[in-house]
Amino acid sequence: MDKLKNSSEKIKMGKKEPKKKFSIWKIIKTYFENSSLHGIKYLVEDELHWSEKIFWMVACGLSWWLCTSLIMGIISDFITRKVAITMDTDYLKWEVNFPALHFCFSFSSRARDYATEITGINPRKTSILSRLSHWAKMGYDGSLPKPITSNEFVQLGKYLMLTNQLELPTEKGGRDIILTVQWGNPTPTIWDITQVPTYNEPGVLSLSKEDRRCRFPAETDNLFLLKTYNYHACMLETQIKKFNESCGCVGHLFPYSDKFKTCNSTELKCGFENRDAIVQVENDNCLPDCEEIIVIQDRNTLDEDNIPAWAVTKLEFNMLPGPFKRYERYTVFSLLDVVVSVGSALGLFVGASVLSIVEIPYWLFIRRDED
Repeated sequence: MDKLKNSSEKIKMGKKEPKKKFSIWKIIKTYFENSSLHGIKYLVEDELHWSEKIFWMVACGLSWWLCTSLIMGIISDFITRKVAITMDTDYLKWEVNFPALHFCFSFSSRARDYATEITGINPRKTSILSRLSHWAKMGYDGSLPKPITSNEFVQLGKYLMLTNQLELPTEKGGRDIILTVQWGNPTPTIWDITQVPTYNEPGVLSLSKEDRRCRFPAETDNLFLLKTYNYHACMLETQIKKFNESCGCVGHLFPYSDKFKTCNSTELKCGFENRDAIVQVENDNCLPDCEEIIVIQDRNTLDEDNIPAWAVTKLEFNMLPGPFKRYERYTVFSLLDVVVSVGSALGLFVGASVLSIVEIPYWLFIRRDED
């Protein structure tokens, strides 16, 4: 008996269970049957008629197609339309920033006397300063009786008040907000000034310069003249670099910088010959100002009899109430907006959620060997 018992136990121990065959279709079918995604379980049910399966195949395919199209549109907007600008008129809660006003004299007596000294031209015969500051010729004058050195041009530039146009706007800097008045004109000149500021939502600052397509004042990067960014100043520095690249020096009409040599009267001819290339130079890094304020001025001239006899002119500036409108730059889609929109689309069309993603490895790998 013992021998028979031992032999039967040996037979049982030696007998191995048959290996389960690996079936991809069985794994997919198991996932479809147990997934929380809407509709896909009907595609693999054995009891359904083939026409019902076709119906659910079309319904699921259409639902997935609509969901994919909507998600692709959301992602495309997030990539290509990072920011947008709209007009805001809710002015009651705004802070008002007053514009800066600079008084610039075209020519001073000191500048005229110094120009007479270095050129040797009689100031009564022709306007020396006009010739040396002629923007169309880049300050070049080939008829000077004697050459002017670089250092003399530097000193003349100080007399002419040719500084960067962010701190002191000048006609040479390309600014279009220049209020001119004739000295000695007894008629009073009045300017009515309004502003249109630009406001940026907090999310705009978190975007890169390329995405928002503008730069804030602190983003000076490689600017060498200014401590705060300004589009016109950036373009001015680009012209300075182009001038130096073309001629090996920079004309005295541009702001002085110790990084570049100032041209003498002979070298200025190069700047005059290359004026178009210098003035029309382009720079993709010179983006618009994110915090730009558009200043609008209307000039009025009124007759008054109470002007003092000693006054050479009278100026009046009126800051009109407002601003009543402003531009507002905002983010079209933040990362959170994208997550919410994509999640809503998945939930609406296919019933998917974060846990639906967890189900994929669970049913395809962990539970695939179970019946």
